[in-house]
Parts: sequence; structure tokens; C-alpha cells
Amino acid sequence: MPRFTILIHTVGSGAARQSEPAMPPIATGPVHWDWLFHPGGNRADERLWTWATDPLPMWAETAAITMPALRLADHRMRYLDFEGEVGGGRGSVRQLVTGGYELRQQTECCFEAVLRWSSQRSGDAGGLADGGAAEIRFFTTTGDQAGGATRWEVTVCCLGGGNQERMAE
Repeated sequence: MPRFTILIHTVGSGAARQSEPAMPPIATGPVHWDWLFHPGGNRADERLWTWATDPLPMWAETAAITMPALRLADHRMRYLDFEGEVGGGRGSVRQLVTGGYELRQQTECCFEAVLRWSSQRSGDAGGLADGGAAEIRFFTTTGDQAGGATRWEVTVCCLGGGNQERMAE
């Protein structure tokens, strides 16, 4: 089963992110989450598929949540297990949760998977329970009228803690 990690990224002074002018601000605050997915296999040169979102509010206690996401450049493999100072004034990261995922769909416009983890790592886990599972779907929406940046959204639906509702298509 391929691995994933969600990092809590506390942004440093050298990592201020600007959104595209035609897009709403996404992950531009002092803290955001980085979602990292290992594509599978054991090659050392692989990169992690990566998106950033604002922190999700107590998502274990709700049905499905959909919010804007920002597709980042693929990250190096080391970030799958990394915690600490990123360097270059970019801030620090700590693991919120890490585990494995079952890929449901992957295209240039959609990444859909079921995430499974045995324990959450951070004391402020945003409602995540130990031994949890969630369905996630990162998908593109329309680009702006000038043909600029592609807009992404993520839908997250927890499958643990009594909430068995699946995310809407």
C-alpha cells in the first residue's frame, strides 16, 4: 500500500505564498497543511505528489468537507517522514497523520484515494481519531478566463468514528 503524510506547515518569513490574482487565497496563512502522497514503488528518485490546503476544521465529526486546494510542485521523498525546520526561512513542519492509501482514481484532473492510519501524530489533530480512515478527492475545477492557473478543490470524508457517509460525487 503506498504511503501518505499530512504535514502541519508553520510558515516562516521566507515562505510567504501568494495566490494567483484571479483565485481566492489558498494556504496563505501562517499555518497550512501539506498533503504528500508517495506514488508507489521503491525507486529512490520518485517524488511525492503534493497539495496544500488551509487546515480542515474538525473533519472527523462532519460529513464531507470541500475546500480549495493548491497543487504544489512534487516534493522530495524525505518529506514523507520529515519533521522539523525546513530551512531557508520556510518554516517548520510536523506530522499530523501518516499511513497508507488505496488509490481509487488518478488522472491529470483528479486524485482519489482512501487513506488509512493507525494513529494521529499531532496533539492538535483537528478531530482526527486514532485508527481512522478517510476518502479524499483532489480535483480540478475550471481555470480562470485568461487561461491562467488551474483551480483545485479537495473533498474529504471521514470513514471512522461512526460517520460512514461517503463523499458525494
